[in-house]
Amino acid sequence: MVNIASYRWIQLGAVSIFAVIIGAAIGTSLLSSEGGTAEEVAALVAPRGEVLLMTGEAPKDRSYQPGGSAVGEESRLELPITTAAAVGAEWQDPGQCLAGLGRYFTKGTAGEGQPFVLMYNKADDLIGIYHFSLSELPAPFTKKAGLTEAGLSADHWGLFIYFLDPTNAC
Repeated sequence: MVNIASYRWIQLGAVSIFAVIIGAAIGTSLLSSEGGTAEEVAALVAPRGEVLLMTGEAPKDRSYQPGGSAVGEESRLELPITTAAAVGAEWQDPGQCLAGLGRYFTKGTAGEGQPFVLMYNKADDLIGIYHFSLSELPAPFTKKAGLTEAGLSADHWGLFIYFLDPTNAC
């Protein structure tokens, strides 16, 4: 009697069936693992109404929701991402847009208000933050001359932080 296992086609068929079974098992386990619901994924990529700055410990899991509680709650600061929201949150609009830099919105006077200004583009979107200090700060801060558009008439130390390319801000 001829040994069935010696036929090359039968061996190849058996290995193929085995590979399909293993692949199906792996695919099923990957699909059933936590990847998030469609609503959770949409919430991650949807535009936000504000940028959140926090000091201390950041949220550790996906259960964090904007406006919800988190460690360091007292140290959170939400920044408006549009000029309309900024004006609504009492940020002052200078009305002047600087080519390659954007439009600076201030809150309070230099040294008394926020230690940064918000920068918006011509489409009224938040493109960055200019963080400054009247006291000397280490690198990457650099000493700058007064920046009257940002309400800074004296020398100060500043750091531009851009979220979007400012080249065509105005």
